[in-house]
Amino acid sequence: MLTFAGMPRAKARGAGNLYGRKEKPMAGEWVRSLEKGLYAVSKVAGIIGACALIVMVMVIVVDVTIRLFDIGVPGSYEIVELAMVPLVFFVIAQVQARKKNIDMDLLYVCFSKRGRAVIDLLIHLVSLVLFVFFTYASVLQAMSNYTVHEASAVLLIPLYLFNVLAALGLGLLCLVLLADLFTSIRRLKGEKPPGQEMARAGEYNL
Repeated sequence: MLTFAGMPRAKARGAGNLYGRKEKPMAGEWVRSLEKGLYAVSKVAGIIGACALIVMVMVIVVDVTIRLFDIGVPGSYEIVELAMVPLVFFVIAQVQARKKNIDMDLLYVCFSKRGRAVIDLLIHLVSLVLFVFFTYASVLQAMSNYTVHEASAVLLIPLYLFNVLAALGLGLLCLVLLADLFTSIRRLKGEKPPGQEMARAGEYNL
């Protein structure tokens, strides 16, 4: 490209153009950033769920072992029962983020590419609506348990804390489904999905 002495060169792409106007960011970049952020958060939530599983196993093993000496772990049943809350609700978001759910694609594969995009859009939309409702119900249950000061029978652990954990896990899942919904919309419009970082980044082991 010819340039004249003394005239500044055009800025690099993304910084602006010859007329001083900034270029608009690529469509879907914010969805890409959302996917990356949600994947990082869901990974941490999955680790917390894995720790809850370890606690459950340790409590069960210790409780069974010391029962040989007619001793038991106080509240062992409550600990195992309550630990299932982060184990389940903190892991489902990561499973969705890694696209590791079980798919029944017997009829799905019979549709065209656009037909599959429509099905994905409907699935993500219905799932999002349902889990938003579940999240709202968990929040209401947490408020109810907090009001009446409901606690476990033996260890007197406040139950509203675990309703809050369930609501957090479900809320994270809703955000993941929202990102998937935007991706489905872009695919339905014939645009290239913005990366699928969460699915690709899921190739790791905890």
